[in-house]
Amino acid sequence: GVWDKSPTIVYCTPAHGIPYGYLGARGADVPGITAFNAEGISLTFHTRFHREVDFKATGVIDLGHEIIRTARTIDDAINIVSRHKVASTWGLVVTSAKEKNAAIIETTAKKMRVTWAKNGRLGNTNHYLHNDMREGEIATSHGWTSYTVDRLRLVEKFFAEAEKRGGATLTDMQNLLGADFEVDAPGSPRMLGSLIGYVMSVQSVVFKLQSGLVSLSVGEAPTGWGPYINHDINWSGDALKVVDLTKQQLSA
Repeated sequence: GVWDKSPTIVYCTPAHGIPYGYLGARGADVPGITAFNAEGISLTFHTRFHREVDFKATGVIDLGHEIIRTARTIDDAINIVSRHKVASTWGLVVTSAKEKNAAIIETTAKKMRVTWAKNGRLGNTNHYLHNDMREGEIATSHGWTSYTVDRLRLVEKFFAEAEKRGGATLTDMQNLLGADFEVDAPGSPRMLGSLIGYVMSVQSVVFKLQSGLVSLSVGEAPTGWGPYINHDINWSGDALKVVDLTKQQLSA
């Protein structure tokens, strides 16, 4: 009822560091949660649940802010996380348009592990991927585990099918974020279940930084259903525009 009502793209030029942008909502100062920078790095945070937390350690927004304004490579991002004790339990997806690579940095308050992309692709949902992180992992319910595992299976199936077509297009990625079916029942739309886009989605965005493009959903939750606006990244510092949703033509 908040994040999907007033989506924003905010540009920042730090006194020390790399120009960066972040996606948030009006009134939400969250410079590191979903972000991109002028070096072609994108960063998104994804919830995990684990017993190893420490609320005296570094918070997610501060950690993400330091990464996006200082990291020029994926290794830079990994090194930044390694120097911090992280308060909570996250899966950070870091991509680099220049390196044409991606990695997931998984954290608890006691350790960190990295999983790299394989064969040019990397899927992530809301459970730990690295074996070293699974001891102590918890779930909100029994259904949660099935939900997050099946969503990852859906992503992997999408990657395999896209590879046969020669790669995923921008529209393919948007459709994935708005998927309304389960991996084992592709012909049966559902509102909940093992879906990528669901009624509690915070944001849906496709980064195409090699082309200087951010495609952001400006629709209400489930945000994966769009409509999307395609925003050309602009580091000039000039005032940009406000999208009037009442005049924005809805996509199919």
